[in-house]
Amino acid sequence: MDSPPVADARRSPDSIARIRSLVRRLLDTRNPSFELRDEVLELLHHMSRLAGFVRAADQPLDVGESATGQGLAISPGHAVLCGEDVARTVVFLRGVAAAIDRGFRSYSRPVELVYAGCGPYALLLIPLLVARPGIPVRATLIDIHPGSIERVRRLVRALDLGDFIARLEIADAADYRIAAHRLPDVVVTEVMQAMLDKEPQVAVTRNLLQQAPGALLVPEEVRIDLVLVDLSKEFDLSGNGTGPERDRIELGTAFRLDRERVEAWAGANEAVLEGATLQVPAMPGDDYDAMLFTRIQVFGEHWLDSYDSGLTFPRRLSIDRWPAEGEVLRFRYRLGERPELTADVVRGSPAL
Repeated sequence: MDSPPVADARRSPDSIARIRSLVRRLLDTRNPSFELRDEVLELLHHMSRLAGFVRAADQPLDVGESATGQGLAISPGHAVLCGEDVARTVVFLRGVAAAIDRGFRSYSRPVELVYAGCGPYALLLIPLLVARPGIPVRATLIDIHPGSIERVRRLVRALDLGDFIARLEIADAADYRIAAHRLPDVVVTEVMQAMLDKEPQVAVTRNLLQQAPGALLVPEEVRIDLVLVDLSKEFDLSGNGTGPERDRIELGTAFRLDRERVEAWAGANEAVLEGATLQVPAMPGDDYDAMLFTRIQVFGEHWLDSYDSGLTFPRRLSIDRWPAEGEVLRFRYRLGERPELTADVVRGSPAL
C-alpha cells in the first residue's frame, strides 16, 4: 500500500541525517556485510517513507511484474524485498561507490552514470547521493514500471537531489537507446537471479555496454562455475568450530558475463549465446552432486560469493545423465522471454 510522500527534504532533516549515518556505516569495509542487517532494514524504512511506497506483506510478489521479450521485470514490491538481501545491498552500494570514484579519477569531471532497473527506491545510488553530498555524478535512471519511476521522482524531490539526476526514463533497458552525447562512464544494472535465470541481466548488459563500450560495468563479472560438491560435508559443523570442512571439486567456469564476453558476442546469434564446453571426470561417489555456483565481482575488491546472497546460492545442474568417457558438457545461454543457462552432454573435446 502507499503512504503519503514527504515532499520537501527540509521537512525531514532527521531522516536525511540518519540515512547519511547509515550509509556511511554500510560503506565502511571494516564492517562485515552480514553484521549490517539492522542498518539495511532501517535504510529501507526511511526510503519507503520518503518515496511513499510500502510493500504490502500479503501481496503476492508477482502482482505488478512485467514479462518482456528478454526476461521477467520483477514487480516494484519484489524489488523492495530484494533490498532486504543484506549482503547484496551492502556490497552493491560499495561497488557502485567504488566505480564512481574510479570514473572521477579517470576523467576529473562529473561521472555520467546509467542505472538500469532502478526500482522504486534506486537503492544502489540514491543513498550514496545522500551520504556523500558532493559525489561527482550525473545519472540517468531507467525502469520499465511507471510507478517505480514516480516513486524515485518523489525521492529526488524529497532529498533535493535534482542536481545529480539528469533523467528518469520509463523504458525497457534491454532496448533502451542511449543519447550519443550522453554516453555513460559507468553502467549499473542488477536485474538478475542466481544462475542469471529468468531476468534480463544478460540482455540489458549487452545492450548498454555495446552502446558504451568504454564504460565501467557494475557488476564487473557474473561467473557461473561448475563444482562437484560432497553434500554430506557442505554444511557439516561438527569439525573444529571454524565452519564446514567442505569437499568441493572445481570443474571450471560454465558461463561468464563481463566486458570481454560482451565484446565476443558482438554479432552473435540473438537466440543463443555459447558458454563453455567442459571435460569432466567420472562422478567420484554417491555423496557428490554437480552444482552451479554464481559468483559476482560487483566492482574491484567487492565480491558476492557462495551463500553470501540470494543471488549466489548454488543450484543443482539439470541434466539427464553425467557424461561418459569421450563426452563433454556443453553450456549455452538461451535468450528470450525466459532466459536461462542450459547444459547438454555431447561427444567431443572441450573448447580451448
